[in-house]
Amino acid sequence: MNLFFMDECKPSQLKISSLTGILIPVGKYPKMRTEFYNMLNKFISPEIGTINMNIPELHGSNLLRDYPDDVKLDIIDEIISIVNSFQINIYRVGYFINEQTDKFFGQDKNLLGLCWGSLVNILQPVLERETIIPVMDKINSKEVSIMSGMVKSTDIIRHVNPDFLSIKNSENIFGEVFYADSNYSIFTQLVDIISYCRHINDKHIYGNFKLSSFHIEILEKSKRINMTYEEIIKLKID
Repeated sequence: MNLFFMDECKPSQLKISSLTGILIPVGKYPKMRTEFYNMLNKFISPEIGTINMNIPELHGSNLLRDYPDDVKLDIIDEIISIVNSFQINIYRVGYFINEQTDKFFGQDKNLLGLCWGSLVNILQPVLERETIIPVMDKINSKEVSIMSGMVKSTDIIRHVNPDFLSIKNSENIFGEVFYADSNYSIFTQLVDIISYCRHINDKHIYGNFKLSSFHIEILEKSKRINMTYEEIIKLKID
């Protein structure tokens, strides 16, 4: 059984919408959690004999606002080291947003459903033998209806006739999507940082953006991430 923590990166200046997921086997969860809090010990116990219960949330686009860049970069380094050392599978799919996608996917302009469907297809080797529990950061009610609605619809169609489904092994996806506020979910924070690093890489490859010196540092660190699968897709719609 695996927890599949996901982070959605919505289009901003760079017209790419993506969904990143980290697949954490339940058996690895306790040790990874320990490593995560070891990394945060500098915030938890800033002085001997003290415990800070209000440790900062790690959020890529607003990373440790009150701390210097070297602390931020050290945290990114440590997060990458954690996922690499535990050999965690990381998947990411993104789509370019344009007038055509707005026209044909008007109810889902950020293509969340399309990204999720693509990830499910990529995860087939896992789904053939193991169960996946989808976990996402809290999102708005419209996006909940898209994400949870797709999972529920798949279950209903499979109940009627599995042959009607193009998605294989859907019975190994939990029928409920779980939503976790990143302020209280350390692995939602972890996938957020990974997603942010890869977004900076997208800006470098696909955008005409001049990266700041800080973002150039992140770009270099993002090359260390052992991505299991990553693809940015440009749809051709006739």
